[in-house]
Amino acid sequence: MTLCKIESFIKFDDDNQPVLDDDGIPALLPKPATKSVQDLERVIALGKPHQVIGQFAELVALDEQWRFAVDYVEYLKAVKAADSFGVEPPNEPIQPPTKTIQEVLEPYIRAQFKRLRAKLVAAITVVVDDMEFDGDEESQTRMARACQFMSDTDEIDWILADNTAVKVTKATLMQAGRLAGLRQAELWVK
Repeated sequence: MTLCKIESFIKFDDDNQPVLDDDGIPALLPKPATKSVQDLERVIALGKPHQVIGQFAELVALDEQWRFAVDYVEYLKAVKAADSFGVEPPNEPIQPPTKTIQEVLEPYIRAQFKRLRAKLVAAITVVVDDMEFDGDEESQTRMARACQFMSDTDEIDWILADNTAVKVTKATLMQAGRLAGLRQAELWVK
C-alpha cells in the first residue's frame, strides 16, 4: 500500500506510524479548511482583493488534494474487499497534480482582467478647454452622435463629469471624444 500520495492527510501516532483502522486502512485527519471552485468564483465575481482571491485559490488546490485522499482511502477499502472476495480490484484513482495559485486562477485571469478593464473604461474622464468630460463608452457614443448632427458652428448643452451644465461646440466634443477613445485604446491593450 503506497501512502505517500496522501501522507499529508493521514493521522500518525507518536512513533510516526500511520494510524490504521481495524481493516488496516489509514485514518485520515479531519478535513482541513478548504474552498470549492464555486467559492472561488464567488469571490472573483464580487471583486474581492487579490490577496483574498489568492487565499481562496490556495484552498481550492488543497480541496482537490483532500478529495483525492478521501477517494484513495475508499479505493484502499475497495481493494481490501476485492481481495477478501477474490475478485478483480478497482482501478487506482489518479492523483491530480498539486496546483499552484497561478494554475488554479488561470481560467479566471482573462475574465478578471476584462472586469477590471471595464471598470477603468467606465471611469475615464478627459479635459478639453478646462472642462472635464466623462469619457466612458456611453459618453463617447453620445459625443459621436451629437457631433454627427451638429454643424461646425453649433453649440449644444452638455453635462460635464462634475455635473456642471455647459454649452460646447462640435470641435470641443470631437476633441473630448477623440481623447476618450485614445485613453480607452490604451486600456484595451494593457
